[in-house]
Amino acid sequence: MANVNRQIEIPTGLDRKERRSLKRGLLGIVPKDTIIVPKKSKITEFDILEDAFSAAICKTSIEIIASQSEDHSPDRVIANLNRLLLESIATLMIKNAERVAWQLRSTRRTKFAVAFDFTAVMYYGVDKKGNPFVTGTKPKNGTYYAFRFFAISITTDGARFILYACPVTKETDGAFMYVETGIELLRELGINVSILTLDREFYAADVINYLQEGHINFIIPVPQTDRFKREVKKRTQFPEKLPAVVKFWRIGQPHVNETETTLVILEEKDERKGEVHTYGYVTDLPWDFYQTDPSILSELYSKRWGIETAFRVEDKFDIYTTTRKGEVRYFFFAVGCLLYNFWVFINFCVQISEFGRGRSKILIKVDKLKLFFTILLLKDKVLRDRNIANLLLVAIGERQILMLLCHFSTRTKTKRDFTSENSATIFG
Repeated sequence: MANVNRQIEIPTGLDRKERRSLKRGLLGIVPKDTIIVPKKSKITEFDILEDAFSAAICKTSIEIIASQSEDHSPDRVIANLNRLLLESIATLMIKNAERVAWQLRSTRRTKFAVAFDFTAVMYYGVDKKGNPFVTGTKPKNGTYYAFRFFAISITTDGARFILYACPVTKETDGAFMYVETGIELLRELGINVSILTLDREFYAADVINYLQEGHINFIIPVPQTDRFKREVKKRTQFPEKLPAVVKFWRIGQPHVNETETTLVILEEKDERKGEVHTYGYVTDLPWDFYQTDPSILSELYSKRWGIETAFRVEDKFDIYTTTRKGEVRYFFFAVGCLLYNFWVFINFCVQISEFGRGRSKILIKVDKLKLFFTILLLKDKVLRDRNIANLLLVAIGERQILMLLCHFSTRTKTKRDFTSENSATIFG
């Protein structure tokens, strides 16, 4: 990667061989058996994947992209997508995780901040109760239903990859099994966790007990329940007030699934409004880590917003659809994650020499990457003049992106592959 910056300064046009290489690199991100088409079909796996990536780049529906092709129709594309298997898409995400882990090992860091989260794609269609992939969620934009996904993200600055994602179904709608599978995957990939941040959805006795037994350093915010408010009121009656540390804080039902952990209560004053906000975290971090300054927990938890940023950028690669098929929705979400990770990877490699010193800067914006792929994949449809297309490709540093994509799409292995069999519990 030493010549990457030099390649940016001296762009040259892609010839036909290099353009084919770029397409193979793009499609090499997806395992060959993810999409299986009939032998006598007029449409190929290449056609479907190209349409899917094009739709994500243009943030439109795959039907619109397919309708612009003379070789196949939108109906054929959708018919083949409906044959997708959940396990095949899970394998796609696992291969993505292996690829990311391989890149992380090239840094000088030994531990990474990780976040677990649930993200929702709101659903407005019919058959809400009969669809196993449509679950209840917080109300948003006039609906209580969504396709939800569990995601694992690296939140260390400069390497904010979406490591893995899988769908939440009615049968698997619970935090514990996702945490268990996520920790197992991290161990299989050899990723050491410096701190694991989770939101309030993971505030449960079985989750906390599992993390403590596995010696995983975690931070989870405490819900503002009546019990928590009573504890705050009791603590503020003493001279030391806040912050306060409550050891042996109990969570769960007594004599059923109760566990103990450490609660840290903090307060923050809003200078503009003159209000004081009281909040708390449960954590398994050693006491001497935050003894002198408990507010360091807030600083550590703020790294979690890296996964929220990742979702916002991944949204730029959304494929619009009205399908009710959970497998197709999962595949479209996976495509968005792959393109997002490639964007992170480009910037990751360009500044890899600085990464070890904690510096990071986005050198290649998302819009630039989207423009590149738009010209490459849809050149014949959006630009009739090939000379203009080639000039645009040169202007945005196409050879550098080609080199990085070919490197990114190279299949990598961990010491022991984490296959879809390991995560079979998620899919029932």
